[in-house]
Amino acid sequence: MKKPSKFIIIFISIILAVFAGYFFIGSPPEAKEINWGVNFSQKHSQNLGLDWRKNYLALLDDLGVKSLKVSTQWDLLEPENDSFYFDDLDWQLVKAKEREAKILLVIGMKTGRWPECHIPNWAKGFNKTEQQKEILGLLEKIVLRYQDSSSVSSWQVENEPFFPFGECPWVDKNFLKKEINMVKSLDFQKRPVVVSDSGEGSLWIQAARYGDIVGTTLYKNVWFRQIGRYVSYPFPPAFYWRKAKYIEKLFNKKVMVVELQAEPWGPRLLYDSPLEEQKKTMNLEQFRKNIDFAKRTGFDTLYLWGGEWWYWLKERQGQPEIWQEAKKLFSPRTAADFDKLTLEQKIGQLFLIGFEGKTLTPGLESLLKTVRPGGVLLLSRNIENESQLKKLIKDLQKISLENSGFPLFIAIDQEGKPLSRIKWLSEQTSQSKIRSREEAYQVGFNRGKELKNLGINLNLAPVLDITGAADFLYNRSFQKSPEETGILAKALISGQKTAGIFTAIKHFPGYGGISFNPEREGLPTLLKIPEISQFKTSLEAKPEMIMTSNVIYQEIDAEFPLALSQKGIQFLKDGLGNDFLVISDDFSSPVLKNEFSLKNTVISAAKAGVNVLTVAGFDEPRDPLRAFNFLLEAKKNNEISEEKINQSVSKIIKLKIDLCCQ
Repeated sequence: MKKPSKFIIIFISIILAVFAGYFFIGSPPEAKEINWGVNFSQKHSQNLGLDWRKNYLALLDDLGVKSLKVSTQWDLLEPENDSFYFDDLDWQLVKAKEREAKILLVIGMKTGRWPECHIPNWAKGFNKTEQQKEILGLLEKIVLRYQDSSSVSSWQVENEPFFPFGECPWVDKNFLKKEINMVKSLDFQKRPVVVSDSGEGSLWIQAARYGDIVGTTLYKNVWFRQIGRYVSYPFPPAFYWRKAKYIEKLFNKKVMVVELQAEPWGPRLLYDSPLEEQKKTMNLEQFRKNIDFAKRTGFDTLYLWGGEWWYWLKERQGQPEIWQEAKKLFSPRTAADFDKLTLEQKIGQLFLIGFEGKTLTPGLESLLKTVRPGGVLLLSRNIENESQLKKLIKDLQKISLENSGFPLFIAIDQEGKPLSRIKWLSEQTSQSKIRSREEAYQVGFNRGKELKNLGINLNLAPVLDITGAADFLYNRSFQKSPEETGILAKALISGQKTAGIFTAIKHFPGYGGISFNPEREGLPTLLKIPEISQFKTSLEAKPEMIMTSNVIYQEIDAEFPLALSQKGIQFLKDGLGNDFLVISDDFSSPVLKNEFSLKNTVISAAKAGVNVLTVAGFDEPRDPLRAFNFLLEAKKNNEISEEKINQSVSKIIKLKIDLCCQ
């Protein structure tokens, strides 16, 4: 046998290189707007031991999902031959309609979730022809029943009908064509038919020939039973994007992701797999990675696979982290809403205000409707017990959403002993008692979970000031070196973030060396800038805010405290960057008001570049309203530029898009 010529080898090598380059190299353009959806299976939810109705409503109401891919199962819809049961599916469509959600309805024999083909017991002994007749009869019932439904936006006929996965008796392309033709002939609304195929094991050509829309899967980490081990698919975002482009060019068909992996895929079914095993292929970090990967594929429609499992984790395992992370995808607000804000609404978003009382009084309601603040600061005067606090927060959020369209930052100083505003919470560990990164993370996570349960979403902690034994903040600090402080703070922030809580680290650059209370006993002045390396280290955990101190640092600005000084805020940004919100310490401080006046304080801080102005009004309840009016008047008199206000408000709104308010 002759050896292949050098020309043939070179030619084949070139072809393979071109193929690899086309499918594996390049960065697809990100979609301008992504429609995120979630898959739902009543049977799967039941098999997880859940109340499937509560699970379904939680997806709609708590997550705010507006696009659902609902899988029907033949054995549930026709438990006995010619005896149909549609009550549960009717209920799902009604609830979706009430919430203006749209449903991609999966129908047929193979509709997803193991064993994939959900053949009722009475039909399992039928031959292929008999089964196909029954399936067509079922499809006719479904389409005729829901042909008027405004909830059903499209049909998916069968689930990956060309992919040999699941316990299914046969694959028949001609029968699939019959199913599709029947659906199209019966549906007077002419809704599109989706045909799905494997994202990793197919070129989607057959799906494009049969369907109006091509549905694909996108999985990253799976158990590969053929080799008995876990596998991470090596395909880059370009692999999916390029395939979609040639489908679009050859068939003029849209491709969308109908299954984005957001739950485990292990050697056994979820119901039989320990949680530790499940987390090998899906956990919070992997969830985030999959979402980021999906965004980089360029697809504008993606349905996540795993909403039942997230709910199971939250309700049965006490682990709501993935559920809370998923909430960020379904926020009803977008950055485009910034353009719709009035000047008054923009000014209001800059304020974190305090208030009197433990309930939503008419006076407080009037204040919230007038100022429409970005957030509220809870102090001891606002807190009595758990039920009171939950109701107060719920009432506050309701007023804010109704009047500004945005949720509030609900902030608190919950540092651990000696400063914990909520005394009954179990996590009260003093910062000075934390000895390791692991302990710091657990403190942050446990504290965050307790705060999240109450409806609080922003903790003004930890304290990063480097202090000595004579300093007024000593008992509230880590009492460690700058290096150790930064490491512990980073871990604590990560714990709070995992629990779904925003963090404001404080008080940059520090109150170290000050023995008296600067809010009441005098304006502090320090000659030198305190150590700030601990702040830089903590930023690796990506805290959302950095709180400034009310101190004059003569090395930076001999006239103004850092928060009121353009030089001071520039020093902060030069040293730490700009990937966070700058939040002030309380401007209601009697010392600050005496030295600079509340009016000059809020105007100077806003001009300097402070994004969030804290006005607690502890001594004077009218301070928040006065501060709002001062800044509004200053803008109308052109004392502060609209560009400066817009810069702060846009950053606030961007963060609020990720805010999962209770």
